Amino acid sequence: MSNETIWETNCLESKVVQILRNLKYDGHHLGRPFATGYQLAIQFKETFREDFDRLGYPVGGKGIGQEFTLAGYLARELSQRIKRHEITNVEGGFLSNERLRKIVFNDAGESVVSSLTGGEDDVAIFRYIEDTDERGN
Repeated sequence: MSNETIWETNCLESKVVQILRNLKYDGHHLGRPFATGYQLAIQFKETFREDFDRLGYPVGGKGIGQEFTLAGYLARELSQRIKRHEITNVEGGFLSNERLRKIVFNDAGESVVSSLTGGEDDVAIFRYIEDTDERGN
């Protein structure tokens, strides 16, 4: 199954946007919070369990022994789709890997250690952008 088919068939854009939109947000002056691919994958697993099970990809993390993971897939697809202006209500960025040793995520009580920290790749981060109708403009 191609990446396009996986993305489209499973309506992943609307599900990821829903996850980002529902992150706890208290109106902070810096805007909505960012989330990593790991956080998106873990929340996807929790919120859309049947879809997660059907996809059959692990969340990801250091030492799992699989190259294709949901965290990596979501981050790559979001990044590419933002770059191509296919997704306009999600903003991307990255967390520098400078002096970053380890990031550990909580997946239902299990620790998931980022495989990106301590290497050459920076950690991609994403956040929901409200459209003008939602801001009242």
